Amino acid sequence: MATSALSSVSANYMHLLQTHYLETTAVQAFCLVGLGDLLAQVIERQSSSQGGKLDELDTVRTLRMAMLGLFIGGLGTATWLRYLEAQFPGNNMQLIVEKACLDATIWAPIANTLYLVLTPLLEGESPEYVKERLEEQFVGVMQTELCTFLPYNLISFSLIPPLVRPFTTGFISMCFAVYISWTTHSHAGDAAPNDQDGDEPSKTLLSARRSVELVQAIPGS
Repeated sequence: MATSALSSVSANYMHLLQTHYLETTAVQAFCLVGLGDLLAQVIERQSSSQGGKLDELDTVRTLRMAMLGLFIGGLGTATWLRYLEAQFPGNNMQLIVEKACLDATIWAPIANTLYLVLTPLLEGESPEYVKERLEEQFVGVMQTELCTFLPYNLISFSLIPPLVRPFTTGFISMCFAVYISWTTHSHAGDAAPNDQDGDEPSKTLLSARRSVELVQAIPGS
């Protein structure tokens, strides 16, 4: 029964990708990025509450990140992956390496720049702040991109069907962002009792949050 249901869901999903590719990738990116942001916020609040009452989730932030994910990941990344496969069909070793390198050197910098610019602009930050943030964080984001998604793309372009790649890319991004949130905020929680600054957020917690924001800026987030 369960196997039959999964087969039906899988068949319907593949049909949607074949007939409504961009609409499907946009919706799934919206859901994946939104879910990833909610999970990251839960971790952030559990770490900062120190046993007290948890702050309410910032649904506006989640909606903002989900909308960025829809346009940049769901439409941008999906269109790029489809174009890349059309230009370089096949999965021999040379093609796999070429596609992975093209993704890392063309689309990844574009998508990362869009996230790093649009995220603070939508939060109401000034263009000067956005420029400074881009200069400070772009290299770190690209290093994370290359360490995480270059190896992933070598596997993706060799084993994962082209239609499914936007989903797996978004899912890996979501899992990695949540993992980074968990590891950085676990460290922040251990350091929190030594914070002597009263009600001001500790530097460790602020650094942890910036780490999560960096991860959320990679193309599949």
